[in-house]
Amino acid sequence: MAKPPILWAINPFQQNPKLFNRLKSLVQTLMHSGMSVEPAFVVSPAEANVALEFNVAAKGRFKTVATREIQRVLKSCQLRGLKAPQVLVESRISLNASVKRLSDYAVAQKASAIVAGTHAHEGLRRILLGSFAESLLASSRVPLLLVNPSAKPTRELRRLLFATDFSPASLRAFRNFCDVAAWLKAGISLLHVLPTPFPWVTRASKYLWGDRAASVGEYLQLLQEIRRDEAKDFVSVAKRLRLPMDLAIEPSTEDVGKAILEQAAKLKVDAIALVAQTGRWQTALLGSVSRAVIREAEVPVWVQRI
Repeated sequence: MAKPPILWAINPFQQNPKLFNRLKSLVQTLMHSGMSVEPAFVVSPAEANVALEFNVAAKGRFKTVATREIQRVLKSCQLRGLKAPQVLVESRISLNASVKRLSDYAVAQKASAIVAGTHAHEGLRRILLGSFAESLLASSRVPLLLVNPSAKPTRELRRLLFATDFSPASLRAFRNFCDVAAWLKAGISLLHVLPTPFPWVTRASKYLWGDRAASVGEYLQLLQEIRRDEAKDFVSVAKRLRLPMDLAIEPSTEDVGKAILEQAAKLKVDAIALVAQTGRWQTALLGSVSRAVIREAEVPVWVQRI
């Protein structure tokens, strides 16, 4: 089965060298793993650098200047084997229109993922991931592979962590993710974070049911058994593709996002994968877990919107 391409959402006008270098190391690792990578950039009148050139018609001007800049940037990267860059022209001055243009192109190319960077703002702006990445995450029909500036350079992609709640949506995403893992010849650590009950829950249970109330240990043991049963469908998917996989159901007093990051560091994984839920409120918030992991992860984060 031929490997579908990966799109690199490159921006030749971006001003963050550290983020660009992290993206470059990820792209290089993907290519060394045998993946086909195509740089793509959506150019619109919003690009100030492009708007300054008036010697040709507008649409041609946008594409000509952007193509020239991309070729200059890629030449400095010295990434052998990249596919020819694709410049997509969007005539509307709208971020959402540009994002949709890239997303539609990724679907048409049957891309397995879009590689993109997120600025992961600090302080009050930490709720934002950077407007382009934010919009992509809210609307892309293709999985994203996101990198923030604080991530370490990507050297290999051999051990991957997939965080799951064992929902049907998560299982659908896991099937897609396993295809990518198979192409990379990687192993998977399947993680489910089991929140530990607050202390007041134990006291309330004792008050309501007395000696019949289950202890925290008994409660967690019961939940672990239930979750292991729910994990069987995930195990079957990995087994069918002959992917090495281990299962971890980890009780934690931390919030889920932080627990995922801690487990990723403990296992020394090369990438984290998770699902971003959709719907009116989920899209507006992008999920607190997804945000926290994408902002703080020291490795690339694979996200599929379901």
